[in-house]
Amino acid sequence: MKNILNTPKKKIAAAVIAAVVIIGCIYLATTAAGAANSQNRGIGLEKSIAVALADAGLKQDQVQNLKGSFDKEDGLEVYDVYFEANGFEYEYTIKAADGTILESEIETPDGKIVTAEEARDIGLEKAKTAALTHAGVTEKDVTFTKSKKDSDDGRLVYEFEFVKGSTEYDYEVDAATGSIIAFSKETVDSAENVSETPLASGQTPSGQTTSGQTTSGQSSAGTSQPSSNYIGVDKAKSIALNHAGVKASAATFTKAKLDKDDGHYDYEIEFYAGGMEYEYEIDATTGKIRDYDSERMEDDDWDDDWDDDWDDHDEDDDHDDHDED
Repeated sequence: MKNILNTPKKKIAAAVIAAVVIIGCIYLATTAAGAANSQNRGIGLEKSIAVALADAGLKQDQVQNLKGSFDKEDGLEVYDVYFEANGFEYEYTIKAADGTILESEIETPDGKIVTAEEARDIGLEKAKTAALTHAGVTEKDVTFTKSKKDSDDGRLVYEFEFVKGSTEYDYEVDAATGSIIAFSKETVDSAENVSETPLASGQTPSGQTTSGQTTSGQSSAGTSQPSSNYIGVDKAKSIALNHAGVKASAATFTKAKLDKDDGHYDYEIEFYAGGMEYEYEIDATTGKIRDYDSERMEDDDWDDDWDDDWDDHDEDDDHDDHDED
């Protein structure tokens, strides 16, 4: 038997290298097989990605930097899914066994964490266009008296009120899809006689089918109330400001109009000041405050361009003309 100590050093080195290569290949093959198998645990990586995309309301061709990997967290097998869309970063942790979303986080470009519904927000301008198109009017022909984003039973919506001539329109638009949730219109003449005309449920003014529903209740025949009986919109504004402890110079009004609710006439007054938003219902005859609410505004409640337009509109008091002679 040949003594290994007499084997040339080059042959020993070659044998060692060969052994290392063989072991390395076995390790890599095993690791690759394990990785491949891990992607098929439970529902599999592909279905986990589909779960995350469905929750975000996106399709695969609408996202970028899509990544997915298998992992274990506290002994639980999960899939981690990451992607980007419209400037938002999405991170999901999906339970491998059944596809349950264990964690989800959506981050805006400025680092704010939002919900999936908020990330699907179409924006104020697109929502405004949806309302105008549904009403069959153009933006240049109307004056907006309300334009804001709000939450209705956890559903993000855009609320719009605008006037064309003596007709006032009221719209609620889904912030995620742009669909019309509710809409109505009413006619107010110079004598403050109100004739409510709800748009027919399921139809646009041009007769096209839609999913909108009316909110103004039953149509009425233009019940008259002498304007001398009413305190006037300016007085109603003053009452609301005094109650809120806000100076007129510090307030920006977004709504000031006469309205009829269940046969009773009120002034609906809305304004904001000092980061707070105020809403009042004031009896048109007695000036009594029938209802009021105030809440702190969020940063994205108002569109800057619309604010500028409203300031000009407020100075002209065009929105008061159809409420008061």
